[in-house]
Amino acid sequence: MARRHAFTERQRLTEEKSALGFFLSGHLFHGYAEEVRRFVTTRLVNAAPQPSPIMLAGIVTDTRVQNTRRGKMVFVTLDDATGSVDVSIYNELYEQHRAKIREDELLVISAKISRDDYSGGMRVVADRVLDLASARHEFARRLRLKLNGNACGKQLRAQIQPFKATADQPGCPVEIEYLTAGAACLVRLAPEWRLRVDDDLLVNLRGWLDNASVEIDYG
Repeated sequence: MARRHAFTERQRLTEEKSALGFFLSGHLFHGYAEEVRRFVTTRLVNAAPQPSPIMLAGIVTDTRVQNTRRGKMVFVTLDDATGSVDVSIYNELYEQHRAKIREDELLVISAKISRDDYSGGMRVVADRVLDLASARHEFARRLRLKLNGNACGKQLRAQIQPFKATADQPGCPVEIEYLTAGAACLVRLAPEWRLRVDDDLLVNLRGWLDNASVEIDYG
């Protein structure tokens, strides 16, 4: 049975902020860091000007709007516990993704970083905006589940049925690594069982199995 009453790190920190007005015992990014660092390797403290776009990730801590000569610009502050950066997002891109840009939520962006001759610092301009679900769909190669002889197909179906991919919400291939005392096999589920790998699915699966038995492979 899923341990539905167990607080995740995010839940604990959210309760702290609700009660105290700030996070006391940790940083929201820490709950995502192990996974995110598999496809976003640059920490914000190490972000620097370079010729090609780079992937960055952090928790949204602030947003503000400013009218510029080139039109409305939205500035989003990202923080990954190593540092923070202000990311410029042009209004058209912002309007496409505004539902993803929420305070205390994880954001993954592709950005061009250049020197800002006016301020002497950096100018970080987003050209793509992803939330974690979108990043998982783009970068994950498969979701792998490890099952033993105590698991059955009916239980598995009940866990994953609500998270099947749709045309509007594409998903990730699923592989089952089945192990018993006398046999082992690896099975990839049919394409119609591609799954939306969101947090609720992972919480349910890890409650039913355990953390080590639920793995997103980024290859």
